Amino acid sequence: MTMKPVYYTSAIGTYGHALIAASYAAYLSPKLAIEMKQVWLRYRAGDPTLADEILERATDEGNEWAATRALGRVKRNEYTQVLSKHEVERFGYGNCTNAVYTEVLGGTAKQLRARLGVPKSGNLRDKLTTDELVFVMAAEVLAKQRINDEDPRGNVACERATKRSAAFIKKAIMADQQDRKPKMI
Repeated sequence: MTMKPVYYTSAIGTYGHALIAASYAAYLSPKLAIEMKQVWLRYRAGDPTLADEILERATDEGNEWAATRALGRVKRNEYTQVLSKHEVERFGYGNCTNAVYTEVLGGTAKQLRARLGVPKSGNLRDKLTTDELVFVMAAEVLAKQRINDEDPRGNVACERATKRSAAFIKKAIMADQQDRKPKMI
């Protein structure tokens, strides 16, 4: 294991790891120490107003992506809860997710990770565009509704229902793209 130095010096000055710099700043200013600890406590508590304060300084594009990602997370949780109620187990969740990804984004999670350079421990959805997040979310919402309505049970049946709903999203995307192409006279 290679150890990285926590500080280094150059001809221009001394530089330290961000945590060392924060500790030193806190040492110099007790007021700053309290402010940093308050932010950390809000972060640990999952205070949504902290995220909102950060997003106030973000671009419109950043805000749009974060809002879409957050809503997508809520809809994803609803979808996986429905899968659980319909007896999906273990690898079935991944297969259902891959049914969405394959139909809507053109590849499995593994293929998309490779394409987008997402490490195995990283979250693939954090690398998707706002439009891709919306399409995936729409497919999962439709699949959730289909599974609730048709009441399939188990991994294979729920994967099949998910694939069918995701195919309708893909069909709508492709039909819209085709409709926007210039017409030949």
